Amino acid sequence: MKATRHVYRFLLALFVALSLTPITAFAEVASQQNDAEIDIPIITVDNAMEAQSILESQSTASEISAQAVAIHVNPVVIRSGFSTHCELYLRWSSADLINSFRAKNIRISAQGLLNPTEYASWGDGVSYRYYGFTAANAGSKFVGGFSIPTDVSTVRFTAVDFQAFDMRLATWVSSSISTPVAVN
Repeated sequence: MKATRHVYRFLLALFVALSLTPITAFAEVASQQNDAEIDIPIITVDNAMEAQSILESQSTASEISAQAVAIHVNPVVIRSGFSTHCELYLRWSSADLINSFRAKNIRISAQGLLNPTEYASWGDGVSYRYYGFTAANAGSKFVGGFSIPTDVSTVRFTAVDFQAFDMRLATWVSSSISTPVAVN
């Protein structure tokens, strides 16, 4: 009788442990913080067609290994002619379909170490701000417009807890953020 009771307790404990395992694994994936801070050049364009060709000149899904799970994100700042008006885009490529980004804060600032000038900021640093788009392996997402003095040619991009939603894995994953390829 006591042996039967111990067996039932063991099976109950095993069932509870196994049923909580997926929840714990999901919490670990979602709680990984991915902060990034890189310097990026400002690309000056004369017209919308030129800006569009820059945003489309990126890796396609066929160039990415089918086994890869990495999501590569390149921030791009595009200036309109010789004006102070600039726009931030996030270009991405991945073997899996991605349909949104989220970050607690995205900031564009000067490169200085002591009190750098902040040109733009999106998000409060506490809760996530979401950037949704049509699911794809590669593309670009407009984040926002802002003003930068015409004599500034490089800015610092900072992202706090930046993640992408991987549709195959059905979860938020950290993604690598890198300097964009130089455009001539």
